[in-house]
Amino acid sequence: MRRSLAANKIEKHASSTLKIIAGLAFVILVPLGVRSCLLSEGNWVTCRLRTVAGEIQFRLYPDRAPLTVANFLRYVEAGLYNDSTFFRVVTPDNQPNNKVKIEVIQGGDVAEAKCFPPVVHETTAQTGLKHRDGTVSMARDVPGTASSSFFICIGRQPELDFGGRRNPDGQGFAAFGRVVKGMDVVRRIQRMECEGQYLKKPVLITSLIRLLKPSELPGNAGTKAWRGTGIGVIREAVKAGFERMTFFYYLTLFLILALAGWLGWRGFIRQRWARREAPVWEGSSWAAGRETRPWLRALTLVVFLVLASLFGIMLIGM
Repeated sequence: MRRSLAANKIEKHASSTLKIIAGLAFVILVPLGVRSCLLSEGNWVTCRLRTVAGEIQFRLYPDRAPLTVANFLRYVEAGLYNDSTFFRVVTPDNQPNNKVKIEVIQGGDVAEAKCFPPVVHETTAQTGLKHRDGTVSMARDVPGTASSSFFICIGRQPELDFGGRRNPDGQGFAAFGRVVKGMDVVRRIQRMECEGQYLKKPVLITSLIRLLKPSELPGNAGTKAWRGTGIGVIREAVKAGFERMTFFYYLTLFLILALAGWLGWRGFIRQRWARREAPVWEGSSWAAGRETRPWLRALTLVVFLVLASLFGIMLIGM
């Protein structure tokens, strides 16, 4: 039995609505995904260290090692690491008197007269941070004597963790960050010519600064702040956001774009191609000749209404 003309008209309008919503997914989902991913700041601080051998970037974890990170940033903000050096490298071949061997490079030789008071020792048992490839940690003598000097691990170094055998007191060293860019520079420094464990030509640290988080940049104080903002500030904001993105955020952005693309295909492209062969639009299908189940139409409508609401809230809150 043929359905009534009114029923077909209602379903046709419903189908058109779904197509419009699917198309708007590109407008709604992409800005939402980009903004949430690029401007996700995380619970960390990023520092950029430039040397004559290349650039290294650290990610510090103040939520896990608050005292150690605060101590390190005191030196950074005061500019005391500028013009200091990487002066010591430890390799398997230059520590003949050590039963437990490690691989690190050490830097941050600030003059004693300029050093701040030593920081309380935060063990890896307290922070949960381990000495792995690229870990940034504080050099020390006895616990509670760390000041400015820090080192970077090359490869896994479990003997530097709490309970490790490298230091007789078993307290290990205070890890507080990791290298996120420039491990090739770290390894290059380790391979440089040295006498014993000290470089013949220490590697000059030309600058060590804390990078601003996206929300701290002038171009990220809201939509109004973008007006009149130079392209350089916008580029800096986007670059800073990408550098802070983790695998989770990349995956989220990919899934959002994939969903938008799939719905766009179902709602527009595939239907248009199908119409070339079968110009008759049948009922409420998204593609000619293919019926869409009612529960799928309802679910899609709910999902996009929720996303549209979130997008509106996001715009209001900018």
